[in-house]
Amino acid sequence: RDGSRMFTVGSINDMVYQFNLTVNFDVTTASLANQFSVIFEETNPTSVSFNTSGTRMFVMGTTNDLIHEVILDQPYDLSTAYYTGNVFDVSTEELSPEEMTWNNDGTRFFVVGSSGDDVNAYDVSNPFDISTASYSGVSLSVSAVAFSPTSLAFNADGSRLYVAGNSSDRIFTYNLTTGFDLSTATIAGITFNLAGFETSPQGLFLTEDGTKHYMT
Repeated sequence: RDGSRMFTVGSINDMVYQFNLTVNFDVTTASLANQFSVIFEETNPTSVSFNTSGTRMFVMGTTNDLIHEVILDQPYDLSTAYYTGNVFDVSTEELSPEEMTWNNDGTRFFVVGSSGDDVNAYDVSNPFDISTASYSGVSLSVSAVAFSPTSLAFNADGSRLYVAGNSSDRIFTYNLTTGFDLSTATIAGITFNLAGFETSPQGLFLTEDGTKHYMT
């Protein structure tokens, strides 16, 4: 969370990669440090996320439409990672889950997918424990602006949601009158055009202070 480490996942090698940065949030200073295979659990991983302490990692993909939970004995250190066996199935709501993200206290996570063209919210009774997760029944359709959405991110207090997709090559902004509550979201009309440098955006990350976006 301090920007000293960066994590990416991809569908070719079925690995999560850990990069260490000598200057926080400066990707030009990144070097590969560790990697963690997900090939036996997911052959098309699309998303990786963490709890706030870096002791749990969540890997999601489109092959099985499952979220897999991973424990890290040392925070944000993939060399200490191992599977818990806990999984959560999102296939009822989304057959092509592309990215997931959490609210601040781990009581809710969100999944965006290119099959349903929406963002789905899930409640978690024990923070960051997907074995206690359930679908909230709340979703936000983004098909009007971001057909085939592949990525999402919130600002620090959940009052803004950012969604990007392959169809428009833009980041779209939604305002939420109640933080992390999709039922209060409305399109803000604020967009950022990615077409000049990325025509197939897959991942979106926003720093806590909101001064930097990162796109893969």
